[in-house]
Amino acid sequence: MSFLFILSTPFSGSTILWQLVGSSPHASSLPAEGQHMDSVREVMRGRHWDPDYEIPWERVRLEWEKEWDSSKEFLLEKSPPNLLRAAAIQEHFEPAYFIGMIRNPYAFCEGVARRPDNDMDVASAAEFWLQCAQAQTRNKAELDHILFFTYEEFAEDPAAIRDRILEFLPELECLDLDEPSDHSFMGHEPIIRNLNPIQIRRLTSRDIARINRVLRREPQLMADFGYDFIEPSLAQTIGSLKAKASSYALRAARFRGILPGPIVRRIEKLVLE
Repeated sequence: MSFLFILSTPFSGSTILWQLVGSSPHASSLPAEGQHMDSVREVMRGRHWDPDYEIPWERVRLEWEKEWDSSKEFLLEKSPPNLLRAAAIQEHFEPAYFIGMIRNPYAFCEGVARRPDNDMDVASAAEFWLQCAQAQTRNKAELDHILFFTYEEFAEDPAAIRDRILEFLPELECLDLDEPSDHSFMGHEPIIRNLNPIQIRRLTSRDIARINRVLRREPQLMADFGYDFIEPSLAQTIGSLKAKASSYALRAARFRGILPGPIVRRIEKLVLE
């Protein structure tokens, strides 16, 4: 029996990755993110993004083990804040394996700032991305068993990522790419698609400039993960206005039942990418 943790920035496809890995007949997943279980929420939430906050892992492990099927080869967990505490997790869960993922910072910042349930603007989101990227750099260097890739690699070729996961952990035996996917009258929907072009186009030149002021403090992080800086421009602002107007119109059509969700997603992809 081994422990398997997904370490990913939030809003970066980690739930789909968790579903994919959990489709193995040899993996047991918690009902939801471990941090949200009622029995551990008090100790895992509140200061969850504070890297100095210490979690009582022995207590957490006992509670998680009540939900895992211990007859399975891999006990799977996914809580994004855990990427800050991977070293401690490795100490308390043996043997521990990790699958790490990160996302383009511009798309990440747009998604975080747009969410209604937080008070982050794009600059704060960029600070958040730096914190996560620094932690993932440490994780790649220090963890004993970790497979790492980007959201973009996963979204562009999920089959290739599936194969890399199975090469990393062949005991998983098989992963079902159909498991997390949608089906519609339009045919098979992919399990994940790269939303970066759509989200980046929503950013204005001012947004880009504010993000860059933060990211340029750590330019090596961008290079290490294979990301390029985007420069603000008038074209970016015009594209942002077009993207936001198109998105609002398409969402209104979906909300009013004029168009079903799969068609809206395909039109949005054609219009905005």
